[in-house]
Amino acid sequence: MRRAAMSIAANIVEGFGRRHPKDKIRFYNMSQGSAEELSYFYRVSKDLGYVKEYIEVGQLLDSTSRMLKRLVQKTPDLPFFS
Repeated sequence: MRRAAMSIAANIVEGFGRRHPKDKIRFYNMSQGSAEELSYFYRVSKDLGYVKEYIEVGQLLDSTSRMLKRLVQKTPDLPFFS
């Protein structure tokens, strides 16, 4: 779970540092995948009785996923440094 959580932020940072929009979007999509992975781990943890505050964490993960989708949609089609 820690790896998936850290991967969300790490891929956003790496994508932001990329020059071409396709590269940026690829890393942002990897971030989305890590968010989905973390969401899955939380659901399993809840089902196993390890997590009690699932609603709050689930809402945070949903919010993060929506923000990542918007980030991908708002990434321009042209490179920043043409």
